[in-house]
Amino acid sequence: MSSTEVEAMAPPSAMAPSYIAARDVTKVFDVRGRDKVHAVDPIGLTVDKGEFVALLGPSGCGKSTLLSMIAGLTPATSGDVVVDGRAVTAPLTDLGFVFQKDLLLPWRDVLSNVLVQFEMRGQRTDRHRETALRLLHSVGLEGMERRLPHELSGGMRQRVAICRALVHDPPLLLLDEPLGALDALTRDQLRIDIQRIWSRDRKTAVLVTHDIEEAVFLAQRVIVMTPRPGRIHADIPIELPFPRRLEVKETPEFLGYVRTIRQQFEALGVIHED
Repeated sequence: MSSTEVEAMAPPSAMAPSYIAARDVTKVFDVRGRDKVHAVDPIGLTVDKGEFVALLGPSGCGKSTLLSMIAGLTPATSGDVVVDGRAVTAPLTDLGFVFQKDLLLPWRDVLSNVLVQFEMRGQRTDRHRETALRLLHSVGLEGMERRLPHELSGGMRQRVAICRALVHDPPLLLLDEPLGALDALTRDQLRIDIQRIWSRDRKTAVLVTHDIEEAVFLAQRVIVMTPRPGRIHADIPIELPFPRRLEVKETPEFLGYVRTIRQQFEALGVIHED
């Protein structure tokens, strides 16, 4: 690895202020005809600029709710969220968000689905066409620009969604179980694609997942969350060098992280074999 690559992979400075700070954040939902649902109990979380963090936990533990509060899509019941030094009081626009469902517009082709980012911002799309094409080519979609969503596989559609989230070059990337509906081989390829894009641009990234191996493969830190109401149970640094190739999953170091995290869930009663 060259000195330039080593510098690019260096961890964020400990002296720099956190890019994301969630301070004693809670979320309580009022469900009609039922008791209130405590989705997230007081959480304190910081993410440094350029860091890749995974929120890992069982379904319903509040990890997607926490991600939505970071994005400003869901208001916190109490506490506050700060992104890049500013309190989040409304939906953020300077970010990329990738959901489990690709949410492509079925009547638009691949290229225009990516460029819709600029239409939504009142900008001319022709000025950004080359950027969109470069992104599509970087994830293996060269020649697919004029295909409609129904002509693509699930993995291809999700690659388009990732390009749409990145085409305006946002400093923050939020990923809400983006690979959860894909087959194992497609998930592996998209993990490689996501890692390559993050390693190149070093955007601040937060991934929500319930897949332990996915969290360890992609993230610099794995935040283990408890079952609902969601709290932070453990914050585990993943000290594996980048780039991480698929072969790393067979190493004792990788398996050790997976085992450690699984033990955390066993202690929480999420995983039990008796």
